[in-house]
Amino acid sequence: MNNRILIAIKTAANNYIQRQIVRQTWLIEVKEHHIPYVFVLGSTNDEKLIDEILDEDNIYNDLLIGKPVDNYYNLTLKAMFIFAWTKVHCPSRWLFYVDDDTIINAQQVIDFISLRKNVLNRVLYCHMGQHFARRNPQSKWFVPMSIWEPALYPKYCQGWGWLIPPNVLSLLHDTSISNLTEPKLWIDDVFMTGIVAEVAGIELIESPMACCGRRDSELYEKSLLLAQMANETDTMASISEPEIVTFCQIIWSHQGVGFQGSEAPHAMLALAALKRLNFHVYAPTTVLNAYDHREIYYLCKHMSEGISWNIIQHTLREIVQGTLIPLSSRSYISADGSIKIK
Repeated sequence: MNNRILIAIKTAANNYIQRQIVRQTWLIEVKEHHIPYVFVLGSTNDEKLIDEILDEDNIYNDLLIGKPVDNYYNLTLKAMFIFAWTKVHCPSRWLFYVDDDTIINAQQVIDFISLRKNVLNRVLYCHMGQHFARRNPQSKWFVPMSIWEPALYPKYCQGWGWLIPPNVLSLLHDTSISNLTEPKLWIDDVFMTGIVAEVAGIELIESPMACCGRRDSELYEKSLLLAQMANETDTMASISEPEIVTFCQIIWSHQGVGFQGSEAPHAMLALAALKRLNFHVYAPTTVLNAYDHREIYYLCKHMSEGISWNIIQHTLREIVQGTLIPLSSRSYISADGSIKIK
């Protein structure tokens, strides 16, 4: 089954911290399921950064570096690159193309694809959106009328994740490089999954990757408050047990295959800890190390299985204060279902 999937993680050359956070969280599960993955980078002229990237790849052997220079205006070229690479090297695989600030539930990806064994239709699975073209020259997403004249873009997939069957991947790639899709708009999600998909007759299907709204976002923000917790040891007292436990139950019972990350990439700790959903969160920018990251990730998993609230408070406070016992020297679940710490 898992030889049907390739996960390609879109990342910038200088996003080493973000890649490490991904490796320490959901990629652990991806590897357990033997799902192949690559981080997709663009090129850079920074010699020091080039050396760092080569060292990183020597350690992890999971980087795929394309020719387009790594910047926002080359995102479409990066998408074309990974589509072409996958078409040549993995022609029978589904491609899950995701941002590096996205969390993926590997088991749900497998289950989702297993129900679609013979996909012959022209469909692409994602969380859809549709927006007006930005005409303000100061906007990051500014597109002049000389490039795109209509006021409204076609419906397209939000950039955080596209799940693409192999037949559709080939069609998207071939159409994207044809004269039928000129000019090549640099906003990759609008161009590849909106303009190109429309020309190619590909239908966008709202997938289980999108599920939840503002209510859960507010609950998330209230549950962690990492920025304040870093400076106030009594912050945990303001978080109620039902709120945080309920949230974790939502996370681990959710049937989606992934969820969108924060716009603050170094807040991935919070995302990995308390989200397996798809909603936008303006997470705090507190940066904690990989051990903290992994501890909260598993702590939240165990919350939905029955755990002492005192242990939750104690462990989260340890994380914030930097006194957490490493995973190798602690035991979470005892025979009676409670959590014990060695």
